[in-house]
Amino acid sequence: MSNSNKKASHIIINGENYDLINVTTANGELIASISNENVIHDIDYQVQLIKRKD
Repeated sequence: MSNSNKKASHIIINGENYDLINVTTANGELIASISNENVIHDIDYQVQLIKRKD
């Protein structure tokens, strides 16, 4: 399997590894949680994933 077909076990942003990204409001309410396996969001919010153009 080539590297492009392997599922990553983490999220990489600017060379840093993350297991999870949580998006919260200013008062700490969780509105979205993003992992390498799924995206979970509050019913009143939408998460858009934008693919990189190579």
